[in-house]
Amino acid sequence: MAQHELKNDKINDFIHSLKPLIDETRCSHAGCVNYELFQDLDNPALMTMIEEWKDQDALDKHMQSPLFKKTIAEFVEYLKAPVRINRYQRV
Repeated sequence: MAQHELKNDKINDFIHSLKPLIDETRCSHAGCVNYELFQDLDNPALMTMIEEWKDQDALDKHMQSPLFKKTIAEFVEYLKAPVRINRYQRV
């Protein structure tokens, strides 16, 4: 789970920037079980990417993809605070 706190005037830019990565990941990144972007109902500038991967290797390959690297580099300017990442496992 990756939580992004955005600048209020950059919300739409952030969504637009992530859409191609979301589409590509869902369609062609092996090991992707789920890859969804959610917007907080009370704070629209708070976006959370919830991802589920088959294994760490699949996630590592995703993070090395050219589009992932390009997208991450682009959306840094939209952030109000550092990205907060939490990792979970099913119990």
